[in-house]
Amino acid sequence: MFEEGTIIYFDPFYFKNGNTAKPKYFVVLKNQDEQNILASLPTRTDSIPEKEEIDNGCIELPSINLNCFVFSNEIEITECGKMFDFKTHIYGHQIDVYEMEF
Repeated sequence: MFEEGTIIYFDPFYFKNGNTAKPKYFVVLKNQDEQNILASLPTRTDSIPEKEEIDNGCIELPSINLNCFVFSNEIEITECGKMFDFKTHIYGHQIDVYEMEF
């Protein structure tokens, strides 16, 4: 289930910071030491300055300490043909490690 490159939908997802649980996608970026996974929570929130907007791909803006990968809602992102219904963002500062519990 937690294979690298998979997208998992949790309903609800319990945030580490105590925010209210809600349905959320979870992208597994890397497995580590069989106990933790490095992952990210994609969001539709667009925090990229308007003049720097991109439709799909990676953007790095060191002057404002922002890096982000943007998924277009028009491009399949998995080998099985899945795509997001809306433009989706993964921000570097939101990447985190989560313990796997079975």
